[in-house]
Amino acid sequence: MMHDNDYFDASVDVPRDLDAEDSLLDLFGTVRFTVRQLVIIFVACLVWVGLSSLLSAIFGFVQLFSLLVLSWLPIGSLVAAFVKINGRYFEDWFLDKMRYILSPKMYSLGRQRD
Repeated sequence: MMHDNDYFDASVDVPRDLDAEDSLLDLFGTVRFTVRQLVIIFVACLVWVGLSSLLSAIFGFVQLFSLLVLSWLPIGSLVAAFVKINGRYFEDWFLDKMRYILSPKMYSLGRQRD
């Protein structure tokens, strides 16, 4: 007669760092990119190239000038992909901060009771 406990292997180690994401791309064994980081960087670079092409087509800017003006997009994507604030991803922290700043606030002085 078999019990459910017969299938449990007690020698299995429980991972200690459950917050760590699986890496998708390893560069030189030291730099690891997760899916989230690669998507953020890829989308920001696509937007960067698209906006710089659009600006150069509409306004006749020199391509290099529009690429330099819009260079805040890939730099911002690197910040959003790699920076954590208090253990939270930058975009989560930023959205919560903006939600708090833009939410209506009501101050009341309160009434003193005699």
